[in-house]
Amino acid sequence: MKQCIFCGNYNVYYTKGYKQFNREKSGYCSKHEKIVENRETCGHWRNNLTRRRLCKTVSLKQLFDLASNVAEITQILREEHECDKAGQTDM
Repeated sequence: MKQCIFCGNYNVYYTKGYKQFNREKSGYCSKHEKIVENRETCGHWRNNLTRRRLCKTVSLKQLFDLASNVAEITQILREEHECDKAGQTDM
């Protein structure tokens, strides 16, 4: 049997460390609705490839949106800088 850590029903728990989040050795099994250890096994193992693809798609969309926002801010700052430069040459 395959381990819970690689199952689509398993969500790992994280704890907050000083500078990062630390992965725990336990998580939540949505099939059994209980906390399980990552090395446990059961007969309800499910491939998590679909979940990974969905997470990747959502992440890429968010990154694209953030890049667009940064581009807009950059444009605003450039325009302000050009206006400031033009105002200084008039003096």
